[in-house]
Amino acid sequence: MFDWQFALRLIPEKTGVYLFKNAWGRIIYVGKAKNLKKRVRSYFHTQGVHSKLWALSSRIAEIEHYVVSNEKESLILEEKLIKQYQPKYNVSYRDDKRSFFVHFNMDEDFPRFSLARIKMRNNGEYLGPFPHSGALKFVIRYLEKEYGIRSCRPLLPDKKTYQTCHDDIICRCSAPCIGKISQGKYRKKFGLALDCLKAKGAKKMINHLREEMLLASSNQDFEKAAKLKDTLNSLQKVSQKNRNFLSKDIFSEEERWKKISKEFSEFLNLDSSIQSIECFDVSHISDSYAVAGMVRFNFGKPEKKSFRSYRIKNFQKVDDYASLQQVVFRRYSKILEKNLPDIVLIDGGKGQVSAVNKVFKSLSLFIPLIGLAKKEEQVFRFGNSLPISMNTFPNAWKFLQRVRDEAHRKANSHHRALFQKRVRKSFLDACPKIGEKRKKLLLRKFQSVEKIQNASAEEIANLPSISFSLAEKILQFLKKGK
Repeated sequence: MFDWQFALRLIPEKTGVYLFKNAWGRIIYVGKAKNLKKRVRSYFHTQGVHSKLWALSSRIAEIEHYVVSNEKESLILEEKLIKQYQPKYNVSYRDDKRSFFVHFNMDEDFPRFSLARIKMRNNGEYLGPFPHSGALKFVIRYLEKEYGIRSCRPLLPDKKTYQTCHDDIICRCSAPCIGKISQGKYRKKFGLALDCLKAKGAKKMINHLREEMLLASSNQDFEKAAKLKDTLNSLQKVSQKNRNFLSKDIFSEEERWKKISKEFSEFLNLDSSIQSIECFDVSHISDSYAVAGMVRFNFGKPEKKSFRSYRIKNFQKVDDYASLQQVVFRRYSKILEKNLPDIVLIDGGKGQVSAVNKVFKSLSLFIPLIGLAKKEEQVFRFGNSLPISMNTFPNAWKFLQRVRDEAHRKANSHHRALFQKRVRKSFLDACPKIGEKRKKLLLRKFQSVEKIQNASAEEIANLPSISFSLAEKILQFLKKGK
């Protein structure tokens, strides 16, 4: 079971992007938030919410987050990641839309602004990307009107262009097509408009708009003040600084594994980097059907063909220590000195690690052995009585949890398979008025037919859908069959 409360401890209350991964390490959702911790927490309070949200939260096995400087950066990074990984539960940006760039060509006699989603190998320059498309369009329209910049398409507008255009009439264009403005003055105005889309010019324009807005407000011209406020807000969104994110570099699997491997080498005092890790987990209910799961990860990725399930043999009562010893011995006595992992992880604390180390000694194995205790998510290494402080090794810590959770799922899935097999082949199949549901109830409660036989009618009748008279009939049937 994914421990989301523990995962939240590693997430700050800052602006950024978060990624949800499933049990196989695949990204299933990408989101952004002003407050990462608050937003991520909301996914795990799913009572009464939409079924899609519940389906998403139930599949989360790992959370990654990246802090950015502002909302614009988070929007750009979110878009890039959604396009790159195409997560199953993301709907936005799945239509392959991209943020806008502003294109212009200073080689033209009368340059103009145009919007493009892709940078083309043509003449001209590009500014952007600008993730707030609505705000960008608003700002471009404002700049065209404020500085008289043409919006028509011809490379060199003329009188024919003027005949089919109304921008001059409504005072939105300086009409260079009919010579109302000289080429030199037009280009100077275009340069001023262009500066407003860059950091320094935008700052001056924002200050100017703020002064104009306050003046209009003091003159009780509230309609003009409201329009200026909308322009100011749009320009602030467009002019926010953003870094040029290279998501391939940030989220490269190879780079991520290098960080994890380096942290393992540090806290385990290893001379070389690690490549593989194997993890064991034991699963049982009461004293029946004890099983274990083993998973292997190579370079940070699950190697499914190497996953193993084990049935614990020859135990009257389940003993976690003895079960682990048996499984570890069965695993490494067969592959001794061949394809051994660089690290072995045990689901448990000091006791489990100590028990497995005895097996290592008997097999003359010298592999770093660590345990991850569920309660406090503490990491233990054989020979250390105190847990290792993992606060300075966050990437390795999260990776250990992911590997441990995968081993836990493997063991539990094997246990469920055995239980279902036992249910299908139960002696109860021949019992009158006992269908599949009642059979499962009985075996889940008492674990075996023998224990049902030894139970009282009152105990059996405590189960839902089983009356006292039916409980007596069940006992009579089982005693006859005995």
